[in-house]
Amino acid sequence: MTAAEALTPGLRRQVADLRSAENEVRAQTPEAVHHFRVATRRLRSGLAAFEPLLDARTCRTLVDDLRITAGEVAPAQDAGVVRRLVEAEVAGEGDPVAARVHVRLVEYLEHREEQGWQQAVEHLDDPAYDDLTRSLERLVDLPPWAPTAHLPADDVLVPLLRSEWSRFRRRARAALEDLEVPTASDRLHEARKASKRARHVAESLTDLLGRPAKRLARTAAEVQKALGGDQDQRLVQVFLREAQRDLTLTGLEALALADIRETGAAVAATRHAELEVVLRGADKKSLRAWMR
Repeated sequence: MTAAEALTPGLRRQVADLRSAENEVRAQTPEAVHHFRVATRRLRSGLAAFEPLLDARTCRTLVDDLRITAGEVAPAQDAGVVRRLVEAEVAGEGDPVAARVHVRLVEYLEHREEQGWQQAVEHLDDPAYDDLTRSLERLVDLPPWAPTAHLPADDVLVPLLRSEWSRFRRRARAALEDLEVPTASDRLHEARKASKRARHVAESLTDLLGRPAKRLARTAAEVQKALGGDQDQRLVQVFLREAQRDLTLTGLEALALADIRETGAAVAATRHAELEVVLRGADKKSLRAWMR
């Protein structure tokens, strides 16, 4: 089996998944935006990792367009995630001022979520998105394979997976080095993005490479999950900062909102020991020795 033969079914499936998730977003079904973002991320991961086997310009254009599309639909999900986190804290609040601020925050986030859904659907109706889907369909109908794609799959794809895993490890190590500094959140975010990409690439090769690729995918998924809490707190801080800017608050309400922000930042800091264990686990030699 050649590399092209191994990858073509997965590319077709990923494009079909994107179109299916698009219909979910238009219908505004629960988890629709999440499914859509996962579909765009899988395509971006594969096109970026396997670019040496395809026409580079085509891959880069599609990756850029998919990134723009994911960014246009993201606000609906992001606002929803933060709203649910804020709502979960309301029941435990005893301070009437803080409780009042929580109510206003939930209303603010509901409005932001509605705006996000509207933006997502408008983007899907934009001619630029139509151009993107047509380009993706052309890609899977007649993939612009490079000559190396017609070489034996193992000979070509194992080195590319090794390169992808090395990329992930570099970002995980960078995050470990900065866990206790103010920029830790940025490095953790980069590590989480790299874990998603490594996971998607490994998952796309499990039929070909079997259990070793599954172990890589599972490990990357564990890192992604562990870093998810940090990303959620990152989103909370962004939306709370914007709420401070957009809402008209009394002096006491402004202080209560500042306290909420500080509490969220403190919670994120307490998870560093857990994150260190997970990130170090992804660097085990036993995971990658077979790719030499």
